Amino acid sequence: MKLINTLAILVALVASAPTASAAEASDSDIIAAFYNCPEVIAVQDGWGPDTERGSAFIVFREGQCGTVGCGYSVLVAQEYAYTGTNSWSRHLLARVQISPRHEITDVQLVRLTPVGAAADFK
Repeated sequence: MKLINTLAILVALVASAPTASAAEASDSDIIAAFYNCPEVIAVQDGWGPDTERGSAFIVFREGQCGTVGCGYSVLVAQEYAYTGTNSWSRHLLARVQISPRHEITDVQLVRLTPVGAAADFK
């Protein structure tokens, strides 16, 4: 009887678990979360009229699975360049966190500054 109850519980757990393909945050959801991040918006608002903006893209995904499902982090990048005097190009990076329930839970700006560059992203 104990074995039957245990099997019934396992079947119920497996049947109720979301599948990765059906519930994952889509690439467009991830990119939208990047563009809607207040830190990303603040950096983009500081760009002048001579700044060329590229489209955001997913660089890589990193995940980990456990008993409640798989959660993962996604690194999103957007290239931007200043085309005036002393031109340069850089990438704006953000890490998007996705929970085992496939919900976007956090977006954090990743601050990288090239050697010798200004630290304010402008």
